[in-house]
Amino acid sequence: MLCERLKKKEDGKSFALLDFNMKIFFDAMCDMLMSITDDSLLKQLEKDFTAVSDSMISLPFMIPGTRYYNGIKACDRIIQTFGGMIGRRRRGEEPPEDFLQSMLQRDSYPDNEKLDDLEIMDNILALIIGGQSTTAAAIMWSVKFLDENRAVQDRLREEQLSITRNKPDGALLTLQDLDSMAFGSKEMPKPFTYIPFGSGPRTCLGNNMAKVTMLVFLHRLTGGYKWTVDDLDPSLERKSPIPRLRSGCPITLTALNDGKNTETS
Repeated sequence: MLCERLKKKEDGKSFALLDFNMKIFFDAMCDMLMSITDDSLLKQLEKDFTAVSDSMISLPFMIPGTRYYNGIKACDRIIQTFGGMIGRRRRGEEPPEDFLQSMLQRDSYPDNEKLDDLEIMDNILALIIGGQSTTAAAIMWSVKFLDENRAVQDRLREEQLSITRNKPDGALLTLQDLDSMAFGSKEMPKPFTYIPFGSGPRTCLGNNMAKVTMLVFLHRLTGGYKWTVDDLDPSLERKSPIPRLRSGCPITLTALNDGKNTETS
């Protein structure tokens, strides 16, 4: 999915990296957590999740047209959609192996360990809202960091191309490959200083997953493309709960002739 979407951006047109990543990660998380791949459903859910996220830092006035009102209504629609999915799963109409199914399997647990439908939906909402924007922003800062530190970018590209050249054509990127990214693993935590993943016992549970996602994305980006950042304005969004560039970090891609396409497992 990532390779295909990056390839579509080889038209020489500038695009906002933050928006691109928000869409990529939302679709990927919906697929992983609930096996949702239908485009029309993904678009509606993404719109509703955005409204919920925007309402989290708004004044709690239940007045039509306000962010809070729109967020509450969007949350109601999400709960209705998820409730229908859970009902179909319980009736055996949708049996895929995913995160939602693993939570439904707790029906066989003792009563004090079971999760009711609202608890299941709350967990999924938290994972998507918390994971999508933080990971997308972390990668946005990484690309900005690499653009401003060309020696690091060149070194990282050299490492990624070396990994690609040593794999058969069409081979998947493995966890072993990620473990071998010594330079990437050393340099990429630096942009994490912009993102509130926490520390100590309050460290975000998705911290390592976010780092893996960053390495996979930057493997595809640096191993397949060079880019230019088209807006150097450092201004931040004023109403975002995490630090994000107001411009969305627009970039223009230039495909490399070197390297072989790989997908991730």
